[in-house]
Amino acid sequence: MKVTDVSLGEVKTLIPTKELQAYAPDIIVGIERGGLMPSQIISYSLGIHAVAVKANLYNDDKPARKIHPSPQVNLRHMKFEGQKVLIVDDVSNSGATLEAVKNAVLAAGAREARTFVLFGKSDFASRPFEGCVRFPWEGKAHPF
Repeated sequence: MKVTDVSLGEVKTLIPTKELQAYAPDIIVGIERGGLMPSQIISYSLGIHAVAVKANLYNDDKPARKIHPSPQVNLRHMKFEGQKVLIVDDVSNSGATLEAVKNAVLAAGAREARTFVLFGKSDFASRPFEGCVRFPWEGKAHPF
């Protein structure tokens, strides 16, 4: 399977800043590991605090292999009482991990939660998921 390298500059152009500003989240939740860099870029551009949660269904191989029967989510005892949350990841093929994190965040008290990915299925998505993507923060991609 062909792997497409995406530069940091391309990542920045994929983030729909105006639409995310219009959503006006109170906090950003970046999904470890792939969602951390995009969540930080969004955090700085919107001036909103970001936190990280651990959630995974697949490994980091290209193409990724499923390593759990269902997404494993660890909110680290965080509470989101009454907050409007934006959940961020790099890619979403099935949407299962995003949905699991969204349900966990809502169960932790969020009044609303929406999702954003650079590639794939989410409330705010830049491009469809059409195969393996390698980002600059993965270490094997081209330099920033």
